[in-house]
Amino acid sequence: MSSSTTAMNGQDEDTGTLATRTRKRTMSITNEMRPPPNIGPGFISIDRPSFEDSTHSLPFFDHTLSNFDETPNHNPFLPDYFRNMPPFEAFLSGQATPRGIMDLSFDLDIGLTDLDLGLLDQYNFQVPFAADTPSTDAQGAEHTLLESDSVPVRTEAFKQSIWRYLPQRHKDYSGAEQANLAYTDSEKDSHRRSHRDRLLALVLGTCSPENVRRIASAFPSIELLDGLIQYFLTSPALDAQSWFHLPTFSPSKISPELLACIVSAGAATTPDTPLRKLGFALHEASRIGQARAFEEDNTAIRDLQHVRNFFLQLKVGMWSGISRKMEIAESFLQPLLTMLRRGGRFRGSTWKEVSPSPDDHGSPLEEKWHEWVDQESYLRLVFRAFELDRQSSMALLKPPLISYAEMQLPLPSSNTLWQAKSATAWKAAYLDSTQAVQKRPSAIECFLDLDHLGRHDHASSTYLYMMWGMVWEYRQMSTLAVRSHSKDNNSLILSSRYQELTKQLEDFRVSSPPLTKSLEITMELMLLHLNAPLDDIQLFAGIEGQEEARAAYPILREWTKTVSARQALWHAGQILRAAEGLPKSLLCNFNAIAVYHAGLILWGYKFIKRSASEEHLEWTASQTSHDEIRLVPQPSADPADPLNLPMWRKLMMLFCMSVHPFVVNVTSASLSSALPIYASTPVLGLPPKGFSQLTYLVAVNILLVGVSNLWWVPLANTFGRRPVILGSLLLLVLTSMWAGLATSFDNLLAARLFMGIAGGPADAVSPDVVGEIFFVHQRGRAMAIYTVFLAMGSVFGGLSGGYIVADMGLPWLHWMNVLLSAITFALCLVFQAETLYDRPQTTVTFSDSTEKSGIETREAVVVADSATPSSYPKFTYMRSLRLYTYRPGIAQKFLAPYKVLRLPGVWLVSGWYAGLVGLIVTMSTVGPQLVAAPPYLWGKNVGLVNVGGLIGSFLGGVYTYFIADFTTKRLAKKDRHGFSEPESRLVTALPALFIATGGSLVFGFVGDNPSPTGWVGLQFGVGMVSFGLMQAPSVGFNYLIESYSSVSGDCFVAVTSARAVVAFAWTFFVGDWVHHSGTAEPFGIFGMLMGLFSLMTIPVLIWGKRLRIWTAKWVPEGSAL
Repeated sequence: MSSSTTAMNGQDEDTGTLATRTRKRTMSITNEMRPPPNIGPGFISIDRPSFEDSTHSLPFFDHTLSNFDETPNHNPFLPDYFRNMPPFEAFLSGQATPRGIMDLSFDLDIGLTDLDLGLLDQYNFQVPFAADTPSTDAQGAEHTLLESDSVPVRTEAFKQSIWRYLPQRHKDYSGAEQANLAYTDSEKDSHRRSHRDRLLALVLGTCSPENVRRIASAFPSIELLDGLIQYFLTSPALDAQSWFHLPTFSPSKISPELLACIVSAGAATTPDTPLRKLGFALHEASRIGQARAFEEDNTAIRDLQHVRNFFLQLKVGMWSGISRKMEIAESFLQPLLTMLRRGGRFRGSTWKEVSPSPDDHGSPLEEKWHEWVDQESYLRLVFRAFELDRQSSMALLKPPLISYAEMQLPLPSSNTLWQAKSATAWKAAYLDSTQAVQKRPSAIECFLDLDHLGRHDHASSTYLYMMWGMVWEYRQMSTLAVRSHSKDNNSLILSSRYQELTKQLEDFRVSSPPLTKSLEITMELMLLHLNAPLDDIQLFAGIEGQEEARAAYPILREWTKTVSARQALWHAGQILRAAEGLPKSLLCNFNAIAVYHAGLILWGYKFIKRSASEEHLEWTASQTSHDEIRLVPQPSADPADPLNLPMWRKLMMLFCMSVHPFVVNVTSASLSSALPIYASTPVLGLPPKGFSQLTYLVAVNILLVGVSNLWWVPLANTFGRRPVILGSLLLLVLTSMWAGLATSFDNLLAARLFMGIAGGPADAVSPDVVGEIFFVHQRGRAMAIYTVFLAMGSVFGGLSGGYIVADMGLPWLHWMNVLLSAITFALCLVFQAETLYDRPQTTVTFSDSTEKSGIETREAVVVADSATPSSYPKFTYMRSLRLYTYRPGIAQKFLAPYKVLRLPGVWLVSGWYAGLVGLIVTMSTVGPQLVAAPPYLWGKNVGLVNVGGLIGSFLGGVYTYFIADFTTKRLAKKDRHGFSEPESRLVTALPALFIATGGSLVFGFVGDNPSPTGWVGLQFGVGMVSFGLMQAPSVGFNYLIESYSSVSGDCFVAVTSARAVVAFAWTFFVGDWVHHSGTAEPFGIFGMLMGLFSLMTIPVLIWGKRLRIWTAKWVPEGSAL
């Protein structure tokens, strides 16, 4: 009695235990079959059970999946994607499962254990395909992938993978799997016994004598063999129905070698380990038997059954996941293709057209049908061989063996004809088909004419596999070109070829009918290969050892800087997206390899980019050579250093920091053009407030915008820039809502006061953030952009306020401010990184050659001694968005803004900024009042008086953007040490400051002498002042950052506070002053003061460096040097 029967009767305790274990094995994966977690790179836990072979210290995990969820635990070079992939669900009948793509050991433990024998014995009574098979969800602990793993670890992993087959004595030979052929049989069906006997005879003829008795007495049952054949014919992964003609398929009419291979393919595709072992054993017997058949009868190389059997053996071996079988399959693919080529199967003349006529009936029709089936089967087999050649080429990165130019055979017939179940159905389908009467295009014709894609079932896949030959040729040319010293000779050819191939694939994407997920993966994989040197990435991963990995690194480092690298990342992502949409039964074989290649690209790009960024970073903003300039600050190697942020992040932060003052100034200035309406309506109570009193709404806001930085900046220096900016923006949203709901003058005045407080960080903290993320040679343009937004806010607010109030009502003026503030808050919340960072100090020294004369020695190499540690914690995007950073010493930080008043540069920039902002604010306040009166009478268009400011701001921004950094670099070249001096920026500002002085005088004169065309003079005056205003934040703030970098934030507080006081005073008194004395007197005095502030620039330009050296003792860490 079999062991399973004994177990069910409970007659043998030991056997009963075995049966219990067997039943549990069919329901879940035992702990012994799971990969043991790593205890470190390259080490395996010794206190966990594992299956080891005698020659390896690394374990073999014989679970059929070794699923992707746990692969990274024992493969340190794989990316995180595999660990994060969703676990497979329970398998249904016909579902194939691949082995882990990079399992540590793929040398299959071929011995059938007692557990396997018991289970297979049970299968003799109940074929397992009707029941659910075990779930493959692994519950093993996940381990973090160590990307710092060394090349030796990766190399060792490749040695134990399927990609490298290492033959071993007394282990890797054809007889090693014969023991898997024997197990106890059940009742036998006499009607199908001959099939089983033929298989048994084949197996006995290929096995060694010592195994004959055991195999003969315990060969698989008829029921199990029949179930495995059915499994083969219905498995979606094998897709046998597309090249085996099921209506004429009969096991009794096929050779025993093919029958054995069919059974082996079905068994090897099942998710059950014992059956897979049985399948691989039958596969070995079929392979040896087929080789013998070819030797005994050479005509077999032209016989469909033998060639089909040969192909199926290669396909099973190629995707077996066992290195020995894979290498044999790769080696023997060439003989198969030679058989097809020498048999003329690639030529169009070999294939004749077999078609039924309406008069065909009975026996003639049957003969035609069978003739057509034989020819169509061979034709489909050739296309399957073509597919395997292409897929193995892509998977193993080897040359394709079939030239796309020799594919002259016609495409297979339609699936409707192929699936016809009888000769009559075939005839009816043929006569009903519009395509049947047309000549089928050849593979080459299909490739050359995209119109065939929508007309034929196999056109899309044929086109893609034809394309691979061209993609492979391009990759070989590209590989040579990157290693050539004369790259210019090939660049034009390669570029042209790349564009042509890309266009062809994109044209295919547009012209083809909707692709299946598998074909979509194939197309994206080709595009990935077109853009990425995958062979070099595998070398870098360690497949050929450390020397090859080191040689590949420089090539890949340059590749990561190209557009092609980013294209490859995109196509890798598309592969993963398509793979996610595949049925689980199809995520195997070639599709699984494609997923591996996509993951390898993602891992390699990230690994190489991170390695490159952690190499020697340029210590200056512009590394010196003969004609370059040394600029500071020197970035550290820490990825958290704001200077090391990626450029896209810096630009987004610059945008956010520029929008911030724009919105604040809009909220401040939009009320100016609405003051005439407030003065003429009782919206704030009766009687209406006078114009002079209404200016308080503007003046108090401007005052608090500047003065509030006395506490905003110390808080930003203590708790970080990010929480201060976000908190102030949230306060601005709430206070703008308060203003929108205000119904009295006092209530609105209080709301405007708090709106000023909320807007303070835009003037001091935001420019500090800009200065912290850009190098010196970049700050001029960055601050120019910041200043354009800052100035445009006042102009835009002045332009739009009158229209909003006139068309929508006074409350909407403030609700618009609510909307703008909320949008700015959202932008800063997502993109603004924390830039409060303590950068290690460096010592800069100069070589002796700097003392020599001559232009060459002026650019001597600077040596920076950095205290930067060699490694830093990982800096993620979420870490950059932290909301809390603490620096001790808050009391000293509140006193710091007063201490910087000892620095002469602070007084200079304070004078500039106060005079310019005072002028532009008073003009924005007085201008609408002037054009609202005769002879202008502009009504709700009074805001248009600010159009001149818009033009002036634009021209000033362009001037600063192109001149500031150019002047800095130009003057730096004249300095002996090659550094730019902060005073070099003052040269840019001087002309603009005198233009602003003239603008004040023009505005005052024209305002005092109204005429029908006087508005032109007002526009000129506002535009000239706006032109000069662009210099204060852009040039002035940069001067403070470069002169007093460690206390630049405190300098901004002093500057904005002085600006606020002056602007408040001028705005507070200008209304009554203009009313009593006209515009000429106040703006003449304002212009005189602005002229004095401008003249202060000349002595600082001459003696500024000496003053900085003299005051360096008051600047921490000597940043004034």
